[in-house]
Amino acid sequence: MRSIRFNIWLLCALILASAAGTFLPQVAEDPGRVETFIASHSLLGPALNSLGFFDLFHSRWFLALWALMVLDIAACKLMEFPSRDPEARPEDLEKMVRSRPLTAKFTAQDADKAFSGIRGLLAREGYKVRLLPTGTSPLAAAAEIHSPQAWGSFISHASLVVILAGCLVKWLFGFQEYVAAAEGSSARVTKRPGWELRVDSFKVERYADTGASKSFESKLTLMENNLPLTEKTIRVNSPLSVQGINFYQDSWGATGKWRSARLAWPDREFELTQGLPRTVPGTDTKLTADLFAADFGVTPEGHADNLTTEPTNPALRVKEEHRSGLSRTWWLLQLEPSRAFLEDADGRLQEVPPPPFKLAAVDPVLFSGIQVVYDPGYPLVLAGSLAWLAGMVVNFYLHRRKFLVVVIPETSRPARVLVGGWSSQGAVAFKKDFDQVVSRMREVLS
Repeated sequence: MRSIRFNIWLLCALILASAAGTFLPQVAEDPGRVETFIASHSLLGPALNSLGFFDLFHSRWFLALWALMVLDIAACKLMEFPSRDPEARPEDLEKMVRSRPLTAKFTAQDADKAFSGIRGLLAREGYKVRLLPTGTSPLAAAAEIHSPQAWGSFISHASLVVILAGCLVKWLFGFQEYVAAAEGSSARVTKRPGWELRVDSFKVERYADTGASKSFESKLTLMENNLPLTEKTIRVNSPLSVQGINFYQDSWGATGKWRSARLAWPDREFELTQGLPRTVPGTDTKLTADLFAADFGVTPEGHADNLTTEPTNPALRVKEEHRSGLSRTWWLLQLEPSRAFLEDADGRLQEVPPPPFKLAAVDPVLFSGIQVVYDPGYPLVLAGSLAWLAGMVVNFYLHRRKFLVVVIPETSRPARVLVGGWSSQGAVAFKKDFDQVVSRMREVLS
């Protein structure tokens, strides 16, 4: 502890561990991918699982590293408060001046007058002048400007400890889970027993030219023990917040169910309800629609597939039955009416010319995906971030500069004036200003 080298090695370990947690699937985000990874890596998967790599940010060893990082920064930096230069004995003042990065020396006829003039000059230049207790001889003063800059590094490191502590609190006591519910249905919030989230309605706004989704929103009712707790219509970046828990609009898609569908002939339209057979008026044909694919595709084996949950290529499976006994099963594509697929008894598809009817419209039942986030460390992270920004501003925009002036009276000769200078920017950056102030001191004494 209290070793910068140890701190660097600890930081490297945390970075490598965090990188592993980024590239490896995590249980909290996608448990299915974790199971797939373990199954496909018979040796590596179980080994990583036993070490907690699939729930890395909640594993004991990662939290221990994080806590050690907080303690190490506190021990290295926060045990040493910024303070003024220690008082020096009168006999050590001359040596103290010579130890400054920048020095100058000259003489003055009257020690008291010279000392008073230099003090006044430094005060007019904006320096805070402090007399050093030396008795009657020599005369000494310390002058400083932008002294709060000394706290910049301390504040930055202290705020970093607060940020790290906030992250630690989040990982220890916070949670995040994904809840999906179809319109008109509800889903349990597993992290809060007794809570259920009901999606009363869901609305998607699309771009007129491309049909792509522009925005989407959910009207939610949060239930506690079957009683309404609160309700709100949420959108992206406009969550529902209850007792420090935020419900964010995350995703949406089609459930595979649908309310109604319209088939169209050149001279008529016909409406179907999912799973309900209907006879086409004036014919001996019965139609039944059962399956809906939001984003229709065909697998390499020739079976129907739903590629995604977003309805970008909606398709409906319609079974056509005639009184004569002829039966065919069609897949009709809403956006491509010139294409159709016949499905055989084994579920394999064959692309064929479309039937005399087409899929004109389908009203799918959509689901809303909600991210449920509880982050009790957020106030600490926010406060620490603002403090870190303030510390950086103080550290880099205030340039601390100090002068040490010692006037040594001589009985038979002119008094000696010794000046030492220091700056947080370094001797090279401060030399020009230092020489200018020293030149004005000489003018005051002339």
